[in-house]
Amino acid sequence: MKTAVFFLCLLAVAYSTENEAEDTSLVDDGALEVEEERSCVALGGECNGNDCKCCNKWTYCKCPLWGVLGCSCVFGDSMVCVRKRESCKNPEVMDYPKGSCFSSKRGNNRRGR
Repeated sequence: MKTAVFFLCLLAVAYSTENEAEDTSLVDDGALEVEEERSCVALGGECNGNDCKCCNKWTYCKCPLWGVLGCSCVFGDSMVCVRKRESCKNPEVMDYPKGSCFSSKRGNNRRGR
């Protein structure tokens, strides 16, 4: 009889620790999803078709062959910046490099004038 009570207690402890482990894993997954939403992917990194996941305001997510080969962040042009400025609200993506989409280090000096 004592053996049966011992096994029942052992079973109850194992069941409760398994439920606690499942509960904490759900919390960790939620925190991971939030972190993934905030972080951005560097140039050449894998993305999911979302331009807002790529760091730098001139990079976009390119998916050759409709995404069969996977998607990656590639360098674009100033029009990519304009499109991302309208759709992406993450400051980590849009604040690098500083300045507007069409800014240039050179002035508007024309040659011959």
